Amino acid sequence: MTDIRQIRAQARRDLHERAKVPAFYISPISTGGPILLQVRLHDQQRGKTGGLSGDKNWAQNIDVRPRIVIMIGDLHFCRQGSVFTFGPNEAYKVEAIEPPDGTTITAICSRLTKSQAEEYPYPVADDQE
Repeated sequence: MTDIRQIRAQARRDLHERAKVPAFYISPISTGGPILLQVRLHDQQRGKTGGLSGDKNWAQNIDVRPRIVIMIGDLHFCRQGSVFTFGPNEAYKVEAIEPPDGTTITAICSRLTKSQAEEYPYPVADDQE
């Protein structure tokens, strides 16, 4: 019989395989240049924080912080201050890293402005070269 953790890990790997996109990982301390990775970008609304469900509390807000999910086998260590780039005007700076779950690393990010993103290289699809 398969352990529930093994089923969950396989489901995460399957999801990652279907939803991955190319990105450059640029470490603030590395001199070796960007690393090409396949990651998942989650930049949609995650839900309300603060207050209670149905409560019209003024402190209630919507969490829209982008998250980037990386397979542990692809990148063993994600550093705060690193940058992920996806295209000419799309880059994200790592603000915090959630504890690894055994399969993935999740970086909580902030999106860089277009002018900030222009400072970084980005992956180019083979058909765009």
